[in-house]
Amino acid sequence: MQAYGLDLIDAQNTLHWKKFNALLNGLPSDTKFAEVLKIRSYKPQKGDSKKYKEGMKRLKKEYALPKDFDY
Repeated sequence: MQAYGLDLIDAQNTLHWKKFNALLNGLPSDTKFAEVLKIRSYKPQKGDSKKYKEGMKRLKKEYALPKDFDY
């Protein structure tokens, strides 16, 4: 709802996968979902401070998908 004002629960069985995927790919970078994706995909860069790396490591752990979930 943050970007499009769309409640995905209400849109179940009515929103085509291709449209959903297009909306997902078009999410602005200031949405929570995009922020979590950025955190999950973070890889330490040369020049990142130790404090920043530690913070990102903590966030990656916090936002990690469960390892024992059957996808």
